Amino acid sequence: MRSYFGVSRVAMSVVLLVLLGASAASALGSDQDAPDNDLEQAQENELTVIEDELLDRINAMGTQNIVMHAQEDATRLAQQISSLMSSLSIETIEVRYVNQTPERAEVRIFHDADSQAGNVVADVLALVFGRVDAHDYGFYRPAPAEGLIEIWLP
Repeated sequence: MRSYFGVSRVAMSVVLLVLLGASAASALGSDQDAPDNDLEQAQENELTVIEDELLDRINAMGTQNIVMHAQEDATRLAQQISSLMSSLSIETIEVRYVNQTPERAEVRIFHDADSQAGNVVADVLALVFGRVDAHDYGFYRPAPAEGLIEIWLP
């Protein structure tokens, strides 16, 4: 069984399938819940490709300092996103509660060197929110240290 950061492929499949609305039984290959049509099979195959690609990109990302910003009333959402990130071995997440956040989830990067990792974080968030953009905040002064990626939850 293939493992990523101590997370088995089966466990990862379950996490992603729950987020994407598919049944965990299909991910585990249960005969009684096997896909019964071509569309379901194609969706399952697509998920496996997404899973492998995303996990490879997370593995290549290296260590980042991730700070998640959310309003107090989004505490549960922030905890769930932290759990998702942690299950994917993205564990350096600090949560800060703020008064205002953007209308849509977004990722903010401050240095070109962090662009690739910022895009990976945006892609992970897209599993939950749909499209999530990574915005370049290289203009921000004083510039934070390299390696900082901010998540802003709606």
